[in-house]
Amino acid sequence: MDDNFPFVDKYKTDGMFHVQIVRAEIPRGRIESWDTSKLPEEVLFFSAEDLPGKNELSLLSETMPLLAAKEVNYQGEPLFLLASKSSESLEEAKKKIRIDYETDFSLLAFEPSSSDQVIDRVSLVRGSEERNYGSGTQIIEAQYRTSSETHIGRAPLGAFTYWENERLVVHTPSHWPYHVRGSVADVLKISPSKVKVIQSNPSPAYGEKVFYPSLVSAMAALVTLKTGSPARLLLSPEEVERFTTKKAPVEVNRTSVIDENGTILAEDVHLRFNVGAYPMFTRELLIRAAISSGNFYHIPNINITVEAIRTSAPPMNLYRGLGVAQSLFATEVHSSRLAEFSQLNPGDWKIEHASKRRIITGSEIKKMPLPELLKQVLEKSDFYRKHSAYELTRKRRSSIKTSRSTLRGIGVSSGFTGNGFTEKPTGDFNWGISAVLDSKDRLSIECGTLNIPRAIQDIWKRKAAEILGISTDSVEIIDGDTDSLPDSGPMMLGMPVSVYTSLVERCCTYIRKQRFHKPLPIRVHRNIPAARKNVWNRESLEGLPYQSLSWGAVVTEVELDPLTLMPEVRGVWASFDCGLIYDTSYAVSIAEAGIYEALAWSMGEERGSPRYYQDYSLENPETLYLRLPPVSVHFLNQSRGVPGGINEIAESLVPASFITAMSQAAGVYFDRIPLTPELIHGYLEEQT
Repeated sequence: MDDNFPFVDKYKTDGMFHVQIVRAEIPRGRIESWDTSKLPEEVLFFSAEDLPGKNELSLLSETMPLLAAKEVNYQGEPLFLLASKSSESLEEAKKKIRIDYETDFSLLAFEPSSSDQVIDRVSLVRGSEERNYGSGTQIIEAQYRTSSETHIGRAPLGAFTYWENERLVVHTPSHWPYHVRGSVADVLKISPSKVKVIQSNPSPAYGEKVFYPSLVSAMAALVTLKTGSPARLLLSPEEVERFTTKKAPVEVNRTSVIDENGTILAEDVHLRFNVGAYPMFTRELLIRAAISSGNFYHIPNINITVEAIRTSAPPMNLYRGLGVAQSLFATEVHSSRLAEFSQLNPGDWKIEHASKRRIITGSEIKKMPLPELLKQVLEKSDFYRKHSAYELTRKRRSSIKTSRSTLRGIGVSSGFTGNGFTEKPTGDFNWGISAVLDSKDRLSIECGTLNIPRAIQDIWKRKAAEILGISTDSVEIIDGDTDSLPDSGPMMLGMPVSVYTSLVERCCTYIRKQRFHKPLPIRVHRNIPAARKNVWNRESLEGLPYQSLSWGAVVTEVELDPLTLMPEVRGVWASFDCGLIYDTSYAVSIAEAGIYEALAWSMGEERGSPRYYQDYSLENPETLYLRLPPVSVHFLNQSRGVPGGINEIAESLVPASFITAMSQAAGVYFDRIPLTPELIHGYLEEQT
């Protein structure tokens, strides 16, 4: 794939229509009427009534309207489309539309919310629900919260559509081109074979490129269908920030019972996710959050309930990791608090639990890497000495207000993230990868998305070369579109590095067995297999839920200025076991990027001055933000196993270690992110 393949805003042609979205001005209500009589003649107007087919975008079993027909469920929901051959006229034209609503300006809130807003629920229950343990036990209750996180837009989001040989061609930066094809066909009521989707440059993404390109593509395609002319819809940076999917806020309540030795006897965990007005991948999010809420801890009696709460916010939950970072944050901060109440060092406490070699779903981890990962970061960070010294200083200090020197703290977190979905979707989904070996022993690998990083492509090439006994130069990753490439499903949750790599291996293994028994070329396609019932039961949440696991341990050291209450990160030490790694430098860079972004989320960094974003300025690509804390990343067992995702495990563990370190530095139990100086001040005022 050409590194310079264009962004969607580079596609344009003479005579094309520019398209913009008219959005709802109220958070909730009904559209009573609208008046377009003052629109200029050159501006075209489209409503839900103009859609030939379905007025919905479907993502597995969940749907959302393309254009609101009557009901408005969040402020900014798409109502109408305007199209003109002059882009300058559209903003002014929006002001000439009069829309009458019926509303009492009420909305579906997250805090508080009602039971009617619960749209889905998942429970993980093990052992007894009895909680009466008598004397000699401690009950620790805590509540944790995270806010939403909006990604920094690094590439334009939109669609360019036109007719070519009686077929509709769509250019869009989708991570799931086949979903775009199906969505456009459904909305326009045409055969999917009449639609060809060509992936434009999606740049790094956080989940918004899974289904939002399908939405804007269907909108642009409607204009092309009605006018016969090319059309382009580009979202503004403000629209991307406000209305595309975000990391779902969560409220977590945890109640733990521990004995005099610090052993967890029982725990009740209740998570509530704000999934917005139109949730997507909800069941997957809830299951992943439930698993992360138990993590690797040995708790004989546990009751985890995870709920999805519908609110009057834009779609929330389809974001990288699908709830794992939020739930792991609460799990790991709480575990450090339990270790403190047990008067045990949190590092030793976590190593003891990891030695059980099981995860919360009951699956045995025969080669559990976590004890070694923990020992590695604890040693490299000098955790034991620093933790003891900072703890002694905290206990001797009478008040943070009287301190004249910076305050320091150190925290540790550990756990795993899963690669791939917890269940293969049912229905007409044949997500997979194809491979062809020709008569010259050249192998072509076909994957339905072009946005496969070079390092992962190198893994596929080396794997294929090893299995077939050919050189890596003879292996090619094919460019193409929905006419020539298979449907490989959405590129998320570690699918490319873990799931797709295993499919490449299966394809090549089949070809190796057949190459001397069948004439060349040999073509083979392998789909993502469904989980075997004896391995994973999605109903009872028992067994091994993922294709593979990525493990990690992170230590973060901080200091806090007692005057400005501005936290600074002194260092981050991370050790990961993400399976087979061919390019260590690339893996380290991916982990570092995840760590910096997690720090930015944890500290509520403003996007104008992102101290902890490792990002390039779009205006000046040579400029790199350099105010970054020192980060040390190491990988364990990198020459064996199935490759696993790196970014999500790095991003998911940092917030808990940061908050735990901040709690030690300030002598206050912090329980939410982002943690800003204003919030720190509020905690300190409550303490006094």
